[in-house]
Amino acid sequence: FAIPGPIFSKMSEGTNKLIQQGAKLVLTPNDILEELKIKSEYPTQQNLSFDFTKTEFMIINLIKNNINKKEEILKLAKIPTNEVLSALSLLELKGIIKSSEDNYILSQNL
Repeated sequence: FAIPGPIFSKMSEGTNKLIQQGAKLVLTPNDILEELKIKSEYPTQQNLSFDFTKTEFMIINLIKNNINKKEEILKLAKIPTNEVLSALSLLELKGIIKSSEDNYILSQNL
């Protein structure tokens, strides 16, 4: 997978070359989900509702309550780390949360 960049930027040479060589062009999370044959749940204008797992719901509530650092979420979740990290990744792919370094914020008003 590769996200394209401006064609005249030196910083974009690597990813643009990968796309030229056959890497999957990624413009939205749906591009990745489609390639992995996962039903797209990324929000669109037509569909802004989701069914959340218990873990996803718990993470959303933690973030709503300003528990937004990865370490805090992992500590308070009291479930296996891999489950929390997986849920965080899926919530990002769905467009529900956004990450900045080790902080998470809700990208929608839930």
